[in-house]
Amino acid sequence: MGWHAKFSLAAGLLLTVFPGPVAAQLNPTLSEAERGIRNDGDEDDAKHLRIDELLVTAHATGRSADVTLELLLAADPAEQEQFEAKLALALPPDAVVTGYALSVGDAMIPGQLLEQPKARNLYEDEVRAGIDPGLAEVSAGNRFTTRIYPIDREHPRRFRLSFAMPFDPERGVVVPLARDAAIGKTSLEITVDGYDTAPIVRFAGATVTLARDGRSWRGGAAAERRTLRDGLEIAGGPPATPLIVTRHQSGERFFVIDDSARASAIRPAGRLRVYWDRSLSHGRDRTDLETEVLARLADATAPTAIDLVTFASDRPQVSTHQDVAGLRKALGEIVYRGGTSFAGLDGLSLAPASQCVLVSDGLVTIDRGAEFVPDCPLSLLTASSQADGARLGRLAQGASGRLVRVREGKATEAAAALTGSGMAVAAVRNASGRRVSFRALPAPQGGWLLVGRMPDHGGVRVRLGDGSERSYAGEDAVRADAPGALWAAQQVQILGDDPARHQPMVELARRYHVAGPAMSLLVLERPDQYLRADIAPPPGFAAEWMGEYREAKQESDEQALDDRRERFDYVLEQWSERKAWWKRRFVVAPRPKPQPAPAPPVAPMAALPPPPAPEPAPAEVLQRAPGTVLDQGSEVTVTSARIPPQANTVAESVSAAGSISAEDGSDVVVTGTQAREVPVAHADRPDTEAAVKVDLADLIAKRPYIVALDAAAPVARLGVLSEQERAYGSVPSFYLDVAEWFRSKGDEATAGQLLLSALELPLSDDETRQIVAFRLERDRSHDRAIELAEQLAAANAEFRPQPARDLALALAARGRSRGNGGRADLERAFKLLTDAALNPASDDFDGFEVIALMEANALIADIEAAGGSWSLDPRLVGLLDTDARIVIEWTADDADIDLWVDEPNGERVYYGDQLSSAGGQISNDMTDGYGPEEYAIRRAPRGEYAVRINGFDADRINPNGAGHVLIRLTRNFGRRSEAETLVDADLSFQQGVNRDDEDEARPIATLRVAKIGE
Repeated sequence: MGWHAKFSLAAGLLLTVFPGPVAAQLNPTLSEAERGIRNDGDEDDAKHLRIDELLVTAHATGRSADVTLELLLAADPAEQEQFEAKLALALPPDAVVTGYALSVGDAMIPGQLLEQPKARNLYEDEVRAGIDPGLAEVSAGNRFTTRIYPIDREHPRRFRLSFAMPFDPERGVVVPLARDAAIGKTSLEITVDGYDTAPIVRFAGATVTLARDGRSWRGGAAAERRTLRDGLEIAGGPPATPLIVTRHQSGERFFVIDDSARASAIRPAGRLRVYWDRSLSHGRDRTDLETEVLARLADATAPTAIDLVTFASDRPQVSTHQDVAGLRKALGEIVYRGGTSFAGLDGLSLAPASQCVLVSDGLVTIDRGAEFVPDCPLSLLTASSQADGARLGRLAQGASGRLVRVREGKATEAAAALTGSGMAVAAVRNASGRRVSFRALPAPQGGWLLVGRMPDHGGVRVRLGDGSERSYAGEDAVRADAPGALWAAQQVQILGDDPARHQPMVELARRYHVAGPAMSLLVLERPDQYLRADIAPPPGFAAEWMGEYREAKQESDEQALDDRRERFDYVLEQWSERKAWWKRRFVVAPRPKPQPAPAPPVAPMAALPPPPAPEPAPAEVLQRAPGTVLDQGSEVTVTSARIPPQANTVAESVSAAGSISAEDGSDVVVTGTQAREVPVAHADRPDTEAAVKVDLADLIAKRPYIVALDAAAPVARLGVLSEQERAYGSVPSFYLDVAEWFRSKGDEATAGQLLLSALELPLSDDETRQIVAFRLERDRSHDRAIELAEQLAAANAEFRPQPARDLALALAARGRSRGNGGRADLERAFKLLTDAALNPASDDFDGFEVIALMEANALIADIEAAGGSWSLDPRLVGLLDTDARIVIEWTADDADIDLWVDEPNGERVYYGDQLSSAGGQISNDMTDGYGPEEYAIRRAPRGEYAVRINGFDADRINPNGAGHVLIRLTRNFGRRSEAETLVDADLSFQQGVNRDDEDEARPIATLRVAKIGE
């Protein structure tokens, strides 16, 4: 049937997943939140919002198309409230979002491409302020969502979505649209270029007539009060020429090539190798369809043996089968868990194979930089409508293979596409023989569909996998964005896999207007918003508005220089106060102080005024290399000879009620959840130490699935896990919780797979990645922790400093674990910490600077021991060691979470009493989200220190959501015997009048000090 087939639309969110009728499934879906506030994290179906208009514009150019959907969202006339609308649309496979615009008054304001975390942060800030923003995002499963606020009965909102898509190999263009409520007005305008005869077009179930208009075909349709059960379909005969040249809005020319050749004979019998993805996300696809395709492939080729390589985020597993029955049985027994990762496949020693097939959805969540180039001809197979076609296609291109998609009832055709050989494209070159960057898209059997940059002069030559070659001449360009956008989407993904190339990725995405999981579209409406986002406004704003922006931009640029200088002065003042605290001798109060009165429900008490300016730090506090002269106010750079480190024994993991022995003979007692102590001793650290024991509270929440696991016999645990997974496994918190439960039982392998499974869900976000990265660091899986931390730091660097600190601490942990080989990690960690401390962007997080400088100064001895160098103003240098140090951070914006420490004499050190008589000190109260907050005490009196976290105030737009806190408990900070315990916990926010109700605060740990180190 191929390109010429007439087809009908199967509308729905997962077109190739569910058999049978799916017309009742809605696409797009529409939900609402009253006043922008979401309750309990749930989204209610829209009861007060509706779609009043749906206008569709499509332009097909050869085998690609640009599609625009414009929708008008309106509120029920009887409603008084304002609503936030959330509209979600399942996009066609391989579609690329290229534009978004939102009505502001009478104008349509185009969305600007920003890193996804930055765009979401700016959007939510505007929602909290009651200002009209619009946000558009694309998930890894090619699902578009937009959030628009506010919409009320007097102010409907119009938005416009544009995307580029290739033709489906069998069905052509299929834009799935279905609504069960009548839409006030629907219309279509369509243009088709590059065809001698008009293609078949259907919209909303009716045929659309096309008429010739010069070299194009044009048509349209309109209806009132229509219930939409079918979307847009375009199918037709072959284009007039195999190659069509298009001009992108950037001004560059691109080609789209659609051609074919007679299919070659079936591959000769030999060994078949199947690479099968057993990650969590792949297990939710139609693996039964993929199994059927492989079975038919094996029946057609009669391989001498079938090697099955199953892979996820753990070690690949290899088995060999002599027939199809054995393969089916093995595939039917797979348990799907873990992250999607191709790491480890290249290192396998396998018998030579005549054909390889990789079966996956391509949604890689960990080890994104792993290389995989098999030693046999490779084809890619997927049944997922949400598969990452750009990644799978790139894998196929690298192995001169092809990507084959299968859907219900088409297993025979998919097997035939895998059986043929010689039709894959090996290379594209210009007239001079130089390689041309291209992307291969899914094509019919025996054919190829390519998009790429058109050379400035001459045509292109395509070399096929069988060695043959085709030449194509260029012609006049047609104005279209789709070929360029489809090509650019793959290039953006290549750059996005490497956090070091984050900025080039951003620039390329903006150049070709390509949105995706890393890049979102945000409508900005005022000059200050563009200044905050650090991007120039698009054309179309009024001259007066643009004048205001240019004036504000000039002032902002001038202010940035002053901010840098003022920031340094502020940091220097705060650091001087910290050094004065460290030198001070405290006298412990003999009896408990009276407890403070309950705090008011709206805002926490103001911080205590700072102490008087201290005297200069003693010379012995400053760390410097021999012979270095420290000029007051100048920066010191130290390059050291390599010094052998004095490493301690690293304690291994223990059972839930076990203990970990430290070098000094004291114990760290762990109860409730498993912990791993990480001694970080190196040369040139103080010998002073305190014997500190740590008792952890039970930090695993008693949710129903945890209760079920607690009741299960050891041999039944995995079965109970599977049952609970079916009921609760749609949210990341399930996998985070059960991972900790299995870890507490000593099953590290299952725990590791469950932890990385949390990354695989559609609801996974930066919060999920931050928690997973933190636990990977705790578990000493340093490379993976750093990979996730790199992603978060690259995307968040411009508007908040916490991800840079998290990355620095992960790098420091890896650097220390490598001894002399950790120099580069340690040097980079130091620079990240000091840069973040001095960055004016940190002004919203006062207190961060001292915490970062404490950690940076603690790295100096490690850097020098590894033969490295560091650079910092000498007034900011000083190792301030402490008996105990506790630092918390949290994963939500605009949430106020507090650290409490009750000292042995009854004093509570917290935001309302920031300095105890013993010298226990809490850093500046962070009230706007993320943290960190720090408790430190240099000389800890004997006794117990109760550590709690308190949810003082939740985010206004998610008031009932849980908070998640990451805690670092460090004993003998900055000393040879330094050791750190990393734990994390959920907590609920206070709901009563007293936001400091002790019963509602979450116990974390008890520190027991047996003696004071002098």
